[in-house]
Amino acid sequence: MTIKKIAFYPGCYNESTRYRVYNIVEGLIYKGILCDIISTISEQTVCKILDSDIIVIFRANDTQETNFLIEKANHAGIPVIFDVDDLVFDEQIIDYIDAFRSYSPEEHKQNVNRIKGMNNVIKKCDFAITTTKYLAEKIKKMGINTFVIPNTINIGQHQTAEMFIDRDKKNKDILKIGYFSGTKTHEKDFEQAQGALVKILNKYPDVQLHIIGELDITNRFKGLGNQVIKYQFMPYIKMIVYLSKMDINIAPLELDNPFNEGKSELKIFESAMLAVPTIASPVDSYSNCITDGEDGMLAKSENEWLDKLSLLIDNKEFRCTLSKNAYYKFVKKFYIEDNIDNIIDTYNKILDLYPNKTTDKVYNDQMPKVTEAFKEYFGEDSFDYDIVSVLNNPLFPIDNILNDESVENKIINFANDNADKNICFYGAGLLAEEFVKTDLVKEFKNIIGFIDNNKEKAGTKIGNYKIYHSEEIKNLKPDIIILTLLQPKYVMSFIENYKQENNLAFKVKTDLFQ
Repeated sequence: MTIKKIAFYPGCYNESTRYRVYNIVEGLIYKGILCDIISTISEQTVCKILDSDIIVIFRANDTQETNFLIEKANHAGIPVIFDVDDLVFDEQIIDYIDAFRSYSPEEHKQNVNRIKGMNNVIKKCDFAITTTKYLAEKIKKMGINTFVIPNTINIGQHQTAEMFIDRDKKNKDILKIGYFSGTKTHEKDFEQAQGALVKILNKYPDVQLHIIGELDITNRFKGLGNQVIKYQFMPYIKMIVYLSKMDINIAPLELDNPFNEGKSELKIFESAMLAVPTIASPVDSYSNCITDGEDGMLAKSENEWLDKLSLLIDNKEFRCTLSKNAYYKFVKKFYIEDNIDNIIDTYNKILDLYPNKTTDKVYNDQMPKVTEAFKEYFGEDSFDYDIVSVLNNPLFPIDNILNDESVENKIINFANDNADKNICFYGAGLLAEEFVKTDLVKEFKNIIGFIDNNKEKAGTKIGNYKIYHSEEIKNLKPDIIILTLLQPKYVMSFIENYKQENNLAFKVKTDLFQ
């Protein structure tokens, strides 16, 4: 049996949700697999996904709702997978999680209960998937058949990084070291490199340390003035832009800490996709990823941190070589398009192993929608840039496209060459909304309207133009369909099949906005 549809239930909405749900969904859709994402559990939402071949639960707690979903899936003969990307299911590691050291008694109790709850949910699921072999071994000891799917770089992340990548670094007088801590769970981690950093900043007055996140640096860098720059947590796109300006990225983690041994390679490949080399602590995933001195560096003591930071500061040629090697190795290794076949193979393997599967499913032809919870969590800025809904959402600022002179000229020339043709635009998302606000849309003389896969948009308008559902194309009879999508390949298979099945002769223009 080959998988046709997978449903996802994210039990939390944070940065991990991008990597464990949305990036994977992006790759699955590209391969023609239907996906659905539910943000809440109810009778209605669960019924909607009971046509799935697999249900994936990401980091959900042991609640009545989660148990309801598992029970319904079991009854319907659907295997349930628990996906987790951190060692947050083992009560024995609580003392190793830095954040627990600062919790109040009530916060401590709540988080202990959350860890216990996640452990319970894993045991109720049929399979587990995690990010590293280390975590997989931990879950296997619980008697759960467990597989590894690494975190990945999605198309939007990669294209955004390509926009902001700064291989030459504009400010050559100042060398910048970046530490992107994110949450407040990394006090002990930062201490691994802190002593060396203090010595580096005292030795090199033209070196700056940039700390982004909730790390408390009070009294850590006295007397170093403007050499230490501190910012609080940043939305993802702003973080990417800021990281691109760094010369060195550091990823220190407390050693001999089982919680840290389960960390994924995320900090390594996010930096690499911007051609910024990383010095990291040699925890399990980092040491299995980085070849020391070739595509990054590993440091386990203060002296090693000092020596390797000094080497990268003093030797620009070596630093550039490391950057280039990291970029070419890790972008390919973790890019979703280069991983999706293996991911699908893993899901198919799980389906083959599940003994109670049903084979007479009728699939609802659905695509994932942006959940309000995800949008609310990441904020409007992040939502506008990141690939949350892979069919509707732009990957970078629309103005960068519509104000590009080469794109403008391409649109004008194409419109003039096809002035006598009836035109439909496919895609009524943000790119289309911005396009109809410009004078460029007036270059087309015979616009029938816009087409979208979302039935809820059908019958409404975008600017002065009516929106039609994709199933209405045969009645519209366009000569040309122009894709107003930044990722046109996601709908090309549908359009070509629809064209063939209905014996239509329209042409498709895929690259007008690229």
